[in-house]
Amino acid sequence: MKNTRVVKAILKKIVEYGAKIEKYTGETTYDDYSKNEMLRDSVSFCIIQIGELVNRLDADFLDRHSDIPYYQIRGMRNRIVHEYHKIDHKITWDAIQEYIPELVKNVEHILKQI
Repeated sequence: MKNTRVVKAILKKIVEYGAKIEKYTGETTYDDYSKNEMLRDSVSFCIIQIGELVNRLDADFLDRHSDIPYYQIRGMRNRIVHEYHKIDHKITWDAIQEYIPELVKNVEHILKQI
C-alpha cells in the first residue's frame, strides 16, 4: 500500500469532488441538469477528477476496499474523457443521485479507519 498520508490525501480529494457534485446538483432536477451545459460540464470535471484519483490508488488498497466500485468509477471517467460527445446525461444523472453520495459516505468511513 502507498504511504498512508498519500492515501488519505487521495481519499480526501475524492470526498471533496463528491461534495462539489452534491452541492452543484442538490436542488436541481434532471430536466434542469439536462438543459444546463455549464452544470453538466462542472459535474463531468468532478467525475473525471474522481476517476483520476482512483487511478492513483494501488491494487492492494483496492483489494482491501472492494465494496467501492472503483472499476466502474474509472470506466465512467474514461467514457466522459474519450466519448464526451456520446454521454447519456440520464446515466450520469443516475450516478450523481445514487452512486456519488454512497461513494462519499464509504470513503469517509475508510478515512476514519486509517
